[in-house]
Amino acid sequence: MNDVRYFTVLPDDKECIMSILQNAIDETRLPDEFERLQFCFRFGEKCTNGIKLDAFDLSEIIRVTVHSAIDIRSDVFDLMWSMTGLQKVVGSKGVLSTCLSFRDCGNFQSNLDGKLMDISKDLRDICHNTSGELLFMQLYVDIPHRKPKSRFHPVSGCIAGGLVFHKDTYSAFTRDANSYISTLDSNFSLMNRSSCRLEVVQEVRQVKMMLHATDFINVDNVYSLLKNQPLIVPFDIGMVAAVQKLGLFMTTHLKELLGNYSGTGNIEATWKAYQLELAAEKLLWGTPFASASYLLSVNLGPGRLEESRSLTDDKGFLALEKWTASMATEYSIPPCCVWTTSQPMQSKIRRVVGLHDVLESSAFVVGRRMVHTLLVDLYEGAKMFCRLEEFKREMFSDTPTSYRVSGGVTLSRLAELLSSNRRLGVHMVFGYQVKLIRKTQLDLGVVILDGLNDLRLKHFPALKLYDVHGHQTLCWDTRFGLWQICYKERNATEMQPSPMLLTKLIITELELRRLVYASKLKSLPIRFPWIASCVKKLSREKLSDDQLVCLLSFISCVALIMNGWFVDYDAMQTLCTDLPVTQHRLKDLEIQSKLLLSKCNTTPVYRLHQSIPTIVTVREKKESASTLKDQPQMDVRVEEVLEKEISNTCLISADSEEQNDQRIKPRAATCLPLAKGMCRWIAEEIEILYMVLGRKRKHDEGYEMYKDECLKKNVPFHGKDAFRRKIQRVAKDIGSQT
Repeated sequence: MNDVRYFTVLPDDKECIMSILQNAIDETRLPDEFERLQFCFRFGEKCTNGIKLDAFDLSEIIRVTVHSAIDIRSDVFDLMWSMTGLQKVVGSKGVLSTCLSFRDCGNFQSNLDGKLMDISKDLRDICHNTSGELLFMQLYVDIPHRKPKSRFHPVSGCIAGGLVFHKDTYSAFTRDANSYISTLDSNFSLMNRSSCRLEVVQEVRQVKMMLHATDFINVDNVYSLLKNQPLIVPFDIGMVAAVQKLGLFMTTHLKELLGNYSGTGNIEATWKAYQLELAAEKLLWGTPFASASYLLSVNLGPGRLEESRSLTDDKGFLALEKWTASMATEYSIPPCCVWTTSQPMQSKIRRVVGLHDVLESSAFVVGRRMVHTLLVDLYEGAKMFCRLEEFKREMFSDTPTSYRVSGGVTLSRLAELLSSNRRLGVHMVFGYQVKLIRKTQLDLGVVILDGLNDLRLKHFPALKLYDVHGHQTLCWDTRFGLWQICYKERNATEMQPSPMLLTKLIITELELRRLVYASKLKSLPIRFPWIASCVKKLSREKLSDDQLVCLLSFISCVALIMNGWFVDYDAMQTLCTDLPVTQHRLKDLEIQSKLLLSKCNTTPVYRLHQSIPTIVTVREKKESASTLKDQPQMDVRVEEVLEKEISNTCLISADSEEQNDQRIKPRAATCLPLAKGMCRWIAEEIEILYMVLGRKRKHDEGYEMYKDECLKKNVPFHGKDAFRRKIQRVAKDIGSQT
């Protein structure tokens, strides 16, 4: 017994338990203002022969509500309620959801707010008018759908936050994850056949000793309703069994993800588990449990309660997008608010994830990620009044301006300090990453040394290595200053060709392979911004000059596509076959990311990593001497007169010019971009539409008038098609009101 306020009484023990309860009530003394109330339930007990109320005194019963139901089954079909038929007999109140993610099948549950139900007369007539007031009604497919008693998204929470959670919190997450998977497995394992069930809850007007379901549900009217409305969707036997296999596959995959990646912070496993949780909830209950997951559920495929642009609503049955569909960057994770409401814990989860994804790549990639995490930890602990980008810029600067240089340290010594066991602050996640590295076969000192070598930091925060008690610690404050890092001199033979020379070779390669229009090559910059970063990351690969140019040409094609340039996909597909390094290796080197290019359909090509600069600035066109000659030249005398007039009449000081510049306000965009087709109409635009309708202008004249008024009021205006549709709706509304 988990709660003393509720008793579950078996039929054989009814008389004994009720007598003990009555004796306890009789011996209880209450003030005169209070009244004893007893609530007795027989919920979950399906009695086909009726219910007797002989254990109660009918004169003392205040209210009786009865839950009655009728099942609609078939021996040759699996039956479900039709979504189209339900929409004809129910209104806007209540909850209408899909069943087993089928777009054409649904379940309905009336509103529980105490207000009148919005259902049709045909549906209301299935209840006897003399039985009592109708309180609740639901029509659903009778399949196992027990909800798990756990927190939201426990499996993905174990994977993403297991590294930084407290051990008690992590144990609670693990219990909830196992309970969640067990409930899903139980529901799918018990799923066999489907039948339609109609349930009603009514208040009994005249209490009788014996209550039957036929006293509340009119079976003849149910038959009549099924004849008049298309409420039933039949399926061949075996359809539910096929859905059962799909559900069991998802639960098995969730178990594998939980067992292999729990407490690792793996981004790929987090997204896959999160997507499977959304899919299972959509399959069994028609909507995700967490409202914060609605938008991502639409992007990932399962969808939400209402019809949306999701792949499931488009295909008609459960369909999933690629797990990277909702990732803005390579380090994006689902919203942390579905796992915890603590803002510091959410920040720690965002910083710690992603290291497990790159453990199998090069050591310098892992080390670079760990050093970056440590810098962010030190920045968060110092509580500085500057941005993180400005703080990191000081680490790469030759002469820091915001912090003093308090000493120097060799690279090997710094790597030795960072790889030693030291106490860290509660806000830092660097220690969790160290524990993760030590569970693998990687050498922590070598990893951090390679990361520092690759980053080429000029300075590093001057760490405080011991606290007041003499314990080893690792922290930093702005008053400690910075250390200057001393590197060993590099050999001259290790230097790669200059980016300017490589850019010229790449432009020639693009022209020879006909990847880009020859006329466009003239406007390309002298030096591509991504060359230096890519050459730096490819310095460890043993490539010849031709192989390097071929590989950089492919990277340049990807960058040009990301800038909106045209690239011949067929020629690019041929270039992919000649690459000396695979795209998988480029992802390990963090030259390419995990996100696919959306415009390239011939072969899968991945976008460049976010650490690679990709913005191209086109060279400005120089004006030729002929165009300068064609321009009209002002007469010297007229120019002298104008200068004299301006000097006499318009003497403006520098201070007044600055004041005028401050008064200038940037106006809003003159027209909304095409991507914002669903932008709302604001109140100023609606007023202009009424003014256009009042003057009875034609369509083109009305649009020009609307555009001019928007420009006067500094309001962005919609396009002509949106204006035509909106003004027709406004005119229709005015006509209906009159």
